[in-house]
Amino acid sequence: MEIKINLDFSVEKLVYVSLGVLFIYLLTTLTIESIWPDEAFYLWGAQNLFAPVGLHAVTSTQTFLFMFLLFFLRSKLLVYVFYIIGLFYMYKLGKEIKNEWLGLISMLILSTIPTFLFISSRLLVDTPLTTMFIITSYYFLKFEDKRNKENALKLSIAISLTILTKSVGMFVFPIIFIYYVIRYKWRVFKLLNNKGIRYLIIYTLPILLFTIIMLFNVMSFQSSAIKGSIFKGDISYYFVTLPSMVSLYFLPIVFLGLLFGIINVKNKKYSFLLTWFLVYFLIFSFLIGEKVPRYILPALPPLIILSSTAFVFMFKDKKIQMLFVFYLLFIVLFNFIQANSLIWSRANSYTGFKETGEYMRSINANLADIVYCGSTRAMRLFSSIEYKDFGGKMETIPKNKTTFEGSIINKTVFLEVDAWEYTQPSWIYPLNQTKFDYLVSLGFRPVFRSDNYAVYLFFKS
Repeated sequence: MEIKINLDFSVEKLVYVSLGVLFIYLLTTLTIESIWPDEAFYLWGAQNLFAPVGLHAVTSTQTFLFMFLLFFLRSKLLVYVFYIIGLFYMYKLGKEIKNEWLGLISMLILSTIPTFLFISSRLLVDTPLTTMFIITSYYFLKFEDKRNKENALKLSIAISLTILTKSVGMFVFPIIFIYYVIRYKWRVFKLLNNKGIRYLIIYTLPILLFTIIMLFNVMSFQSSAIKGSIFKGDISYYFVTLPSMVSLYFLPIVFLGLLFGIINVKNKKYSFLLTWFLVYFLIFSFLIGEKVPRYILPALPPLIILSSTAFVFMFKDKKIQMLFVFYLLFIVLFNFIQANSLIWSRANSYTGFKETGEYMRSINANLADIVYCGSTRAMRLFSSIEYKDFGGKMETIPKNKTTFEGSIINKTVFLEVDAWEYTQPSWIYPLNQTKFDYLVSLGFRPVFRSDNYAVYLFFKS
């Protein structure tokens, strides 16, 4: 049952207007100077893409496509573009599943998921990865409708670009395989007799082999400066996190959507959406040790479409459908308010690095014997001082005082300490008067402080 409303605007025009408004909104976040460690790492890697250390950054994170595009557009605009493209394909995916109204509703809900909109205002790979999963899923359903050579080629390109965006894009393979197992059971291997399936296997074989090789040959992270911090959690982490990610107002609809998917598992489109969500969500819950909410963003699109479909179209009465649509629009507005608050409340965090790094460049801080930094990724980006592991002077601050004191004897040393990176050693972080006096007793003197009092630079001659 399609919803028909007497409006001058077609649904597609509403889609374009919505995307335009969202893009303009994101442009306002370009003024935010806050830069997370991962953002600094990606930006630095893009700037040094064709240098040996840059290639190391790409291969170690396996973000080939993202880094390559960032080399040409060194700005958060790259993420904004991916965000808009992802939403447009979300509309197309919803339209493919049922109709254009489902596409519009699903697109708007995804666009204002607080975590998704917040991450899309940052120079991180999670939004591009989510976009590529949506695009791949769209072309997979097109392929399922008509398994021919052309659709196999389009799907294989989408799969390849998803994997090249970030290595976890390889999860498209278990998602597709498990979908076929659910749909065809023991007859799944008979699909090899289908010409379209054979074309798909041939086209995706190179990227599959590339993925396997990369899994076994990823360069080891030799430096703690490259590793960053690891956020660990138990298998219940994402089960607990999911409600806050989608909002409590949408949570009951999520359960309805999952139930709807299970009941309609024989429908190939709903079955695929359910498989996409469950496989991705469960892999990250049970097999991936590092837990961060943004890591499961690619699992949200199928959940949103299933939930919206079940909620809006479970009644045939158009008036009831419209009431449900207005409720979903309320959720969109509520989530946008939350997302906007989240973006701007974090706007002043992880700041002060740029001015500190520029000062270090101006005084040739790289001429010192040692450059210890609490936030190595950001300081590497803005000071242009390389890690010690790659022939430079920059190192992470030693974990204990004894090691630190021994390392600075008869050495010229710069020391950067900040209020943001909580992995700094407890003997120096958070910096207070006692710790400040301790550094002075070792011969250090403060030579620079960021305007927001968040980043301090000390020097010992």
